Amino acid sequence: MTRKRLVTAGEAVLLHLLGHLRYTPEDAVPIELTQAGISRAIGIRRSHVSQSLDAAIGKGAAEEHLSRVKGERRRRKCYFLTSDGKSAARDIRESVGSAVVKCRLPDGQNFDGPLTDLEEILGRDFSLPRLALLASGGEIEFPDTSREPYLPNHIPQTDMFVGRKPELDSLERLFDGREKILFLTGMPGVGKTWLAARAASEFGAGETFWYGITEWSSPRHASSHLADFLAATGFHRLEKYLETREVPDMADLQDILMSLPSRVILIFDDCQSAGASMVLFLKMLAAVSTSSKNLGLGFLGRQMPEFLGTHQLMNHGNVADIVLEPLDKESSMEMLRSRGIPEQDAARIAEKSGGYPLYLSLAGNHDGTAEPDDINQMLAREIWSTLPDAGNQMLYLLSVFREPVGPDALVERMEDIETLEALKKRCIVSDRGGWSMHGLLRDFYYSRQPPIERRLRHERAAEFYNMHSAGADASVEEIHHLFMALDHDSAVMALATQGNTLLGHGYVDEILGFLALVPEDWQNADELFRLGYLRAAALDLLGDWDGATEAYGKCLKLATDLEPDKEADVLRRLGAIQYRRGNFEEARLTFERALKIASMPCLIAELQGSLGVVMWKSGDVSGARKAHESDFAVSEKENDRRGMARALNNLGILDWQAGNSTAALERYARALKFAEKIPDKRLIAILYSNMGDAHRTMGKTEDAKRYYGRCLELAEDLKFNWQVAEAYRGLADLMPENRLDYLSRALAIFERLGAEDDARTVREMMT
Repeated sequence: MTRKRLVTAGEAVLLHLLGHLRYTPEDAVPIELTQAGISRAIGIRRSHVSQSLDAAIGKGAAEEHLSRVKGERRRRKCYFLTSDGKSAARDIRESVGSAVVKCRLPDGQNFDGPLTDLEEILGRDFSLPRLALLASGGEIEFPDTSREPYLPNHIPQTDMFVGRKPELDSLERLFDGREKILFLTGMPGVGKTWLAARAASEFGAGETFWYGITEWSSPRHASSHLADFLAATGFHRLEKYLETREVPDMADLQDILMSLPSRVILIFDDCQSAGASMVLFLKMLAAVSTSSKNLGLGFLGRQMPEFLGTHQLMNHGNVADIVLEPLDKESSMEMLRSRGIPEQDAARIAEKSGGYPLYLSLAGNHDGTAEPDDINQMLAREIWSTLPDAGNQMLYLLSVFREPVGPDALVERMEDIETLEALKKRCIVSDRGGWSMHGLLRDFYYSRQPPIERRLRHERAAEFYNMHSAGADASVEEIHHLFMALDHDSAVMALATQGNTLLGHGYVDEILGFLALVPEDWQNADELFRLGYLRAAALDLLGDWDGATEAYGKCLKLATDLEPDKEADVLRRLGAIQYRRGNFEEARLTFERALKIASMPCLIAELQGSLGVVMWKSGDVSGARKAHESDFAVSEKENDRRGMARALNNLGILDWQAGNSTAALERYARALKFAEKIPDKRLIAILYSNMGDAHRTMGKTEDAKRYYGRCLELAEDLKFNWQVAEAYRGLADLMPENRLDYLSRALAIFERLGAEDDARTVREMMT
C-alpha cells in the first residue's frame, strides 16, 4: 500500500515557491514563504519541509533570507527560488501539470483530465503541489467533509469474554429498564469495558450509545456524537438544536433528552478522565435519567468523579453500583485455554495473573518462566520484548493518536497492514470504527518513546489530519499534534486561521486549552491579535462577559498596530456585550466609534444594523430606520443574503410598530426568502413570529395562528427559548381558552432568561 505520489516532498516545495515568485527578499512577504507556512500550505510535515529546503539550498535551487513577514515585527527566515530553482520548478510544473488524473470532486462530479485543469476548477483550496501529493496511481481521493454517522459497532468487541454471569445479570437490569443508572468501577485492566460491551451486545446493541471519555472530551463533542446516534434512531431534536448553537446549554439538553420517545442506553467509559465541563454534562444526564423512563445510563471508570454525586443519586432508587473484582480461577483458565495456552502454562499464568483479564489476554508469549509483578513489567515482558521491531514501531505510532484512526494514518507499505493484523490477532490492538489500543498499553508505549521520536510521530499524525482528513474534528486533532510536536509556528498559524471556524462548531473548551499552550513570548502581532480575539470570543460564548470584555480590551491595544477594520470588529463585539447588559448609550457610542474607522462593506453594514437596534431600544425610531436602510443598501451591494435578511427584518419591525402591517409583511416575506437560502433557522423562527404579529394586528387570526405555530415548532426544535416565549405570548391573545396556560409558559421562560421587561409585560397581560 505504498503511496506513490506524482512528486517528492522536495519537488512539492519547489512548486510552492514557484507560486510566490512575485515576492523578493526585500518585500513584506506572506507567511507562506516560511517553513511553517510552506508546511501548512502543501500539507507535509515541518521536518520534511526543512530537509527539502536544505537540499534545495545545497543544490543552488533556493536561497534563505531574513525577510519581514506581513503582520510581524521581527524578521524571519524565508525562502526564495534562484534562477536555477525557477527553471527546475517550471519543468516540474509542466511535467506534473500535464499528468492525467481521475477523481470525484467535492461537489460529487467526476473529473478526468490534466492536473492543471483540476487546479483551476478547485481554486485556492487545492494548489498544484497539494494535488500532486494527494495523487496516487493516477487517482485523487479528497478528504470526506461529511462526518460519518454513528455506527453501532463502536461498541468494543469482546471475542475473549468469559465468566461474569452474576455481573451480566446485574447489567441486564439496566437494559430492560429495572435500573436507571449503573456505576461500574474497578482497577485498571479488571475488565470493566469488556463486561459493559458484552452486556450491550447481548441485551441492547441497537439501542446503546457508547462514548469513551478522555481528558480532552467536551460536552459539545459528546453531544454531537450523541445527536448522530439519536438521529439514526429517528429522533432529530438534538441534531437540529446543535445546528444553531456553538455551545450547548445544559438546561436545553436536559429538556430535549426528557422528550426521548423510546428507551436508549448511554454508556460512558473512563469517567475518571472527565474534566469539569464533562462532569457537569454527566450530572445533567443523571438528572434526566432519574426523571425519565427512556434514558438509561452506564458510568464506567477506575473511580467516579466526586461531583457526580454517586451517593446522592443512590437515594433516588433504581441505581446500581458494581465494584468489579478479578475473574475467578476457572474463568481465568477458560480465557487462557481459548488463546491456546498449554494447560501447564495456563495454570501458572492464571495463578500469577490475579484474575485480571488484561493480563490474561496478553501473558504467556515470552520465553522465560518468571512472571512480572506489575502491569508495566508485564507489558514490557509480554508485549514489547516479544514483538518484532515493526510491531513495536506501529504501537509507538498508534500511541500518539487520541482517538481511533483509519489505516491511512498508520500504513505506508503492504507490510504495515500485515503488522496491524498480527497485532490484532494477539488482541494488542482493535479495529472498531478505527484502530486503537487499550489505555494502559497506550500510556506504556507513549511514555517509553524518546521525546524526539515522539515529537516526530506527532508531526506525522498532524500531516495525516492535514492531508487526508476533513472537518472540524480533524482540524482539532491536527492542531493538537502540532503543539505536541513542539511545532509552535505551525500550531499557532493553524489555530489563528481556523480558530473562529472551530468556535462555530462548538469547540470552546478545546480552543481555550490550545491557547494555554501558546508560548508567552510569542512575537507575531497579527497572530497575537487573532489568538486574543479567539480567547475573547470563547469567553463571550461561555457567558463570561467580564472575561470577554477584558480580553477584547487587550485586543484593542494590538489592533491599533494592525488594520483599522480589526479594531472596528473588536469594538463591534464590545458593543454587543454592552447592549446585552442593557447599557444602550454606551453601546451606541461604541458602535459609532467603530463605524468611523471601518472600511469593509460587510462590517460597516453589520455595525449599522447593530446601531439601529440600539437606537430603536433607546426610542430613536428615525435614527434606527436610517441605520437599517444603510445596512440593507450595503448588504445588497455586496450580495450578502444574511445582511439583507437582517436589515429587512429590522425594517419590518419598524413598519409594524408604525402601524403599517402590510409593508411589514412585504419586508418579512423578502427576508424569509433570504433566510431560507442561507439557511438561518433562528432568523426564520423570528420572522415567523413577526409575521404572526403583523397578521394579528390586521385581524387575520387564522394566518396569525399558523405563523405563531410554525415559530413555536421550529423554536422548540432549536431550543430557541426566547422565541418560544414570544410565540406563546402571541398565541395567548388569539386563543382565550389557553390564554393563562400560554402566558404562564412565556413568563417562566422570560424569568429563566432574566428578561425582566418582557416578564413584566406578561404579568400585566395576566391581570
